[in-house]
Amino acid sequence: MKPARILAIETSCDETACAVIENGRALLASTVASQMDVHARYGGVYPEVASRQHVLSIVPVVEQTLAQSSLTLKDMDVIAVTRGPGLAGSLVVGMNMAKGLALGTGLPIVGVNHLEGHVYSAWVYNAGESVSPEPQFPLMALIVSGGHTELNLMTDHLTYQRLGSTLDDFSLCPAAIGLDTGKQNVSVRRQRRIIVRTYVVRDLIDRGIQVWKLYTRQHVPGYSLRHMPALRIQPEKVVRIRIVELVHHAIR
Repeated sequence: MKPARILAIETSCDETACAVIENGRALLASTVASQMDVHARYGGVYPEVASRQHVLSIVPVVEQTLAQSSLTLKDMDVIAVTRGPGLAGSLVVGMNMAKGLALGTGLPIVGVNHLEGHVYSAWVYNAGESVSPEPQFPLMALIVSGGHTELNLMTDHLTYQRLGSTLDDFSLCPAAIGLDTGKQNVSVRRQRRIIVRTYVVRDLIDRGIQVWKLYTRQHVPGYSLRHMPALRIQPEKVVRIRIVELVHHAIR
């Protein structure tokens, strides 16, 4: 049977990415153009700058991914592209690239929900390596993605029960307490782990996020979303709520 191949394009925020997936799970090639250094000076993602960088990166990223896979557009069966949620100016770049490729090749195009893409990345494995077992239902899916950080209970494919989520994008709080948003001191992944420790589910969610914000306001003089004083506060002093305890609370 001929393998089914997907050319996937992602530009929802500050990374331009493209991948080739075979039979739904095998990753044949993947390219990511990061903008971390570009946005480091702003202490977070600058939407207009992100959009312009996507325009510069999208064609080379797609070309490199196809070259890496040793395939061409003629070998693809469908084009998938992130349709949201995300930054409007960033999403439109990926959508237009995908639409152009679909128009030029006659391939069908499928819009993919950004958050579902995060969830289903757990099913993907690198081609050539041993096939990893598929996640089994029911399962807990934790998505850590800026203003769309949430915890979901999945009982089957495409069947979700949201147990909790962030009320807004509070990713600026790490900058306020002195966590480096660039590469020099604290990595983005470490910052996200710190943010996840304030993650709360069900009736605790409002309280948990407000604890983080209240702590920031109380311990950072002059704190506001527009002006971030360059102070250093030890992350371990931040009020934390263990995610494991919260999961247990959610499923009791």
